[in-house]
Amino acid sequence: MHDQQDGSYSLFDSPEEPGSPEEPDAESASHAEPDSGSDLDALSATVLLTGGTGLIGSHVAALFREMGWRVRALIRPTSDAAFLEELGCEFVLADLTDPESVSGAADGCEVVVHAAAQLGTPASMDRHVEVNVEGTRRILKEAIDAGARRFVHISSVAAYGAPFDASTRPLDEETPLDDPIPEEDHYSLTKRMAEEVVRKVDRRIEWCILRPDMVMGERDRLFTPRVSRWASRPVLTTLGMGANDLPLVYAGNVALAVWLAATRDAAAWRTYNVTDDGELNQKTLVRIAASRGPDAPVLPLPVPLIAFLGGVATIIGRLVPGARPRVLTPRRVRLFTEGNPYDGELIRKELGWKPTVSTEEGWRRSVDWHRAYMAPAGLEARDEV
Repeated sequence: MHDQQDGSYSLFDSPEEPGSPEEPDAESASHAEPDSGSDLDALSATVLLTGGTGLIGSHVAALFREMGWRVRALIRPTSDAAFLEELGCEFVLADLTDPESVSGAADGCEVVVHAAAQLGTPASMDRHVEVNVEGTRRILKEAIDAGARRFVHISSVAAYGAPFDASTRPLDEETPLDDPIPEEDHYSLTKRMAEEVVRKVDRRIEWCILRPDMVMGERDRLFTPRVSRWASRPVLTTLGMGANDLPLVYAGNVALAVWLAATRDAAAWRTYNVTDDGELNQKTLVRIAASRGPDAPVLPLPVPLIAFLGGVATIIGRLVPGARPRVLTPRRVRLFTEGNPYDGELIRKELGWKPTVSTEEGWRRSVDWHRAYMAPAGLEARDEV
């Protein structure tokens, strides 16, 4: 989707709607390899990166450093930045919720990559707006004031709202963002709102919006731990028959998309889905997570029952203050039981993006990292990067 907005919009307008354990050396980080051609001179380029200690951001930092860029990572004082330090990144200690702390962070940067986000667990809507919407507004203003050439915003396919059957309605960049999103889905709501913040700056800076599928890979502290807990039960189970391909994308492949979005002229003022379209179904997902063989028995759970329980959990979450986050929301049930509804052809056609790590291999890397560095330390899923 490529919308032009009124150039009179102010960055200060309000929205319309409301540590990890020791890791491997940075030199051994796994990520996708880009081709050598680009439209932006990389010899002296500097990128400001938010969310660098998170999943996508850490892969972006590794790839940009390998390509010879200086990476200036905006991190919170409490963040574990050991991986970024090994890469040789520069640091700005700041918090996206504190305007003064981000002032001047983008000075001298040709590109700003905004990957930081509140990821949606128990945090309130106000917290999501402050981080995902106002944080985007603040870092975008810094990019414009610093004269940066390109602003790459990491959004999510969650901005589309409820998924649809890919055989009848594939969701591509021309799909309007007008499907209703449940009020308790703070992450999806604020991701959609943040995209509007970016679009409304019009041509004052070259921007590019990327919408990845569910992301996994080394340093995944959200999706992989949850699947690993699910697969740790004595009997392996799937939602439905488990033969459907899942909407997953490896973080190294997303980093490659970010590189292209940052350096290709064709990416200016464009929006792209980032989806692998690789064959990884539920059965293979849980078997790998449980270290079982390809023929290990898997018990399918009835989809109507799971959908009903997910609906009940949603109602309880609305009525009971402080209720724990709902893992099986109706949206997630559809994502896990139907085919991948997101179309990823546009970024392949316009930017030449091609995943270099298969979805299954990416999932194996993600599970291996979780077993080596999260599970032994008993670390829980993290909700902010």
